[in-house]
Amino acid sequence: LHAILHHSRPGGAPYPEEECPIKATIKDGTVRHTSDEVFWKKDGTSFPVEYRSTPILEQGAITGAVVSFSDISERRRLEAQLLQAQKMEAVGRIAGGVAHDFNNLLTVITGYSELLLEGVGPGDRLRGPIAEIKKAGERGAALTRQLLAFSRQQVLAPQVLDLNAIVAGMDQMLRRVIGEDTDLVTHLAPDLGLAKADPGQIEQVLMNLAVNSRDAMPQGGKLTIETGRVELDESYCRTHVDAKPGPHVLLAVSDT
Repeated sequence: LHAILHHSRPGGAPYPEEECPIKATIKDGTVRHTSDEVFWKKDGTSFPVEYRSTPILEQGAITGAVVSFSDISERRRLEAQLLQAQKMEAVGRIAGGVAHDFNNLLTVITGYSELLLEGVGPGDRLRGPIAEIKKAGERGAALTRQLLAFSRQQVLAPQVLDLNAIVAGMDQMLRRVIGEDTDLVTHLAPDLGLAKADPGQIEQVLMNLAVNSRDAMPQGGKLTIETGRVELDESYCRTHVDAKPGPHVLLAVSDT
C-alpha cells in the first residue's frame, strides 16, 4: 500500500518506507499525527492532508492501522490568502510611512519655492524655473496623497472637486497598476460640474476597481472610466434610499 498511496514526499522526492508514519504505527503501536503531508491520486496528482494513524490491536497483537485523514486543500488556500493579505498590509504600512516622510520634504520644497516667487518680479528670468519647481512639488504631493489613500492612512477631508481632474491625475498610476496588456480609456464630460467628496477616497475607489479589472482580465482587455451629468428622478430615488432628485455627477467604471 505504501508504494501506491505514500510513494513520494510533497516535493516529489521518494518517501522511504522505513520513514512512513503509518508503517511505524503498525510496527510499534504508537498513534501518530501528521499535518504536513500529501496523498496521491491515481491520475498522478496530489492533495495536502492531515492524518492520524491508530494501531489495530487483536489479542494484544498489532494487526494493522486505521488511518483517518482530512483533505486540507481549502485550509491551505485560505492560509495563502491570509499570507497575501498580510503582505499587502505590510506594503500599505511601508507606503504610508514613505509617503509621510516624502510629504514633509515636499512641504519644504513648495514652501521655499513660494517664498522665492514672492521675492522675484514678473519679468525675472528665475521666475519660470522657480514656478516649475513649485509645480513639481505639487505633483509630488498628489502622488503622496495617492500612496496614503492606498495605505488607508489618509484623513478624510471632503471638499468641492472636479472629478475630471481626479481621473486625469491618476492616469499614470492606473496604467502602472493594470499593466501593458490592458488599455485604459477615459471619456470625460467637458461640462461636468463639481462634486463634494474626499479626493483620497475617490482615488482609492478607482484604484480598487482598476485592480479588480486587471485580475478579471488576465489575458488583457479594456478598462473604461467615464464622467458625465445625470438627472435623477423621483422613481429612481424611491428605489435608492440615499439618492435625492436633481442633477448629479456620474463616475462610471467598466471593463471587458
